[in-house]
Amino acid sequence: MQEYKELIPLSDIHKKALANCVNDGIYRYKMCQEDYPTPTHNGSGHNLWNFINGQINDTMPQNEFTVLMTNKNSWEFAVIYEKSSHYLYLLTRDENYKSLRNQRNKRLLHYFNAFSKLNACLLGQYEVKQYQYSLFDEYLVYDDPDIINMLGEDLARMLRDFNGEIERFVLVCFSQGEDKVEKIYAEVPVYGFRTVYTEIWNYVLNVEYDTETDKKDHDIYYDDGEINISLRDEEYMEEPNLEIKEVEWHKKIFKLGGGRSWLL
Repeated sequence: MQEYKELIPLSDIHKKALANCVNDGIYRYKMCQEDYPTPTHNGSGHNLWNFINGQINDTMPQNEFTVLMTNKNSWEFAVIYEKSSHYLYLLTRDENYKSLRNQRNKRLLHYFNAFSKLNACLLGQYEVKQYQYSLFDEYLVYDDPDIINMLGEDLARMLRDFNGEIERFVLVCFSQGEDKVEKIYAEVPVYGFRTVYTEIWNYVLNVEYDTETDKKDHDIYYDDGEINISLRDEEYMEEPNLEIKEVEWHKKIFKLGGGRSWLL
């Protein structure tokens, strides 16, 4: 099989904008904590994602992107859709993604796996980069039709308010240090926490782009004496009902709206 070499079409300006959404979300969260301090900090890592999602919603230009707020059970998150390329993006911490890969057999119904179904047409055409998998994992994890059907149902629920074509799904992973993004890359994932393509975006972190998208409406200062905030994802999310229903799949571009067709 051939190697996947199709570049992710997101511009450098918008790559930097996504990193700034994380940085600005951290800043605004900390300002809120200073203005309205609380004696306890339950769920602070989860609450921080609310500010990051808010920054995504406020920052990405509406004429170029659709930002959809959706959910998997009680976990709410932002989905970013670029209108010109029909590419769909999700953000996550690099540490969270690696943890999910290490628990892949226990986290099959994670929403990353459901969104990865959008790239199913790449399987069989391109080389899949393995991540410490064995042949036993390949047989056990990837050929279960019940799991595949449930993921399809989850995907339909999460995109219930979206109307458009999706050409490709991309997972944007970042690591933070001292309250700002220090590492960022993107993957084109396929079902099973595997990938066919990785693109390193670190080069945009130290470049300033003089555009309205990249401008901030405030100055950001990081106090070295403040406690470093760590992000947490939905690590203990309730699993969906295990009732199995038949879902029919078709090999074509994923479409939602009037007539729904699914990518497989």
